[in-house]
Amino acid sequence: MQESKTRLSKSSGSFFTLIELLVVIAIIAILAGMLLPALNAAKKSAQKTSCIANMKNISLGFQMYGDDYDDYLPSTQTYTYNDQDNLWYGLVNRYIKNTKIFTECRFRTRPLPDLNKQSDYWYYTRISYGCNLSILYTQGINASNQYPDKATRRREVYKPSLKVLMADSRAGNYPDSTKTFQGWTILASFGSSTTYFADYRHGNKAHTIAVDGHLTYMKHRPGDMNYFYNNYHKLKVSTEPKPFDD
Repeated sequence: MQESKTRLSKSSGSFFTLIELLVVIAIIAILAGMLLPALNAAKKSAQKTSCIANMKNISLGFQMYGDDYDDYLPSTQTYTYNDQDNLWYGLVNRYIKNTKIFTECRFRTRPLPDLNKQSDYWYYTRISYGCNLSILYTQGINASNQYPDKATRRREVYKPSLKVLMADSRAGNYPDSTKTFQGWTILASFGSSTTYFADYRHGNKAHTIAVDGHLTYMKHRPGDMNYFYNNYHKLKVSTEPKPFDD
């Protein structure tokens, strides 16, 4: 009898008390709270790296298109916006052959409501990157299949290393605006507070491709409209374009 009591006492001593269990749970919660910010930072860094890789491929597609078409940059070759393959990104994708490169960044970092599949972002209002309307002609051909004469050659652009060709773009109803943005463009018209639609979604920066093909970025400069105007306009203007932030 005495021996069985001893065994029972030793066995019962191997269990956690309620206080010990609460202490362990509290420690786990503290460690999780310390690790989550680091994990979120790592996730954002991975998204940034992926976006940069995608834009490098797009830049290469632009350059190959120009090399094949007498130095011209792609301009819209259709009169319907539903013809994705003949809008500027569709023309560039003929060289890249991967639509996910144009859709992944928004799908991962700025998802639009009610869109759960990445394939849904292959559409002109949802694409991840927008072209500079001052340089790439996007209005398309007319119903008679006549092409516009507004396509731009790379050599026609003043200081191409300082001019925006494409950048991260806004889409949908942006959080800080009542306007509805279209992802495939980053410029509407000069002379208003909405001339730029770049999306500074990577640490307050917008990844950017310059006309000469190099990858750079722009920082958000509220109210500094000259910066955007001079770096978007393809011709020489009264004030020189500013260096990018890289």
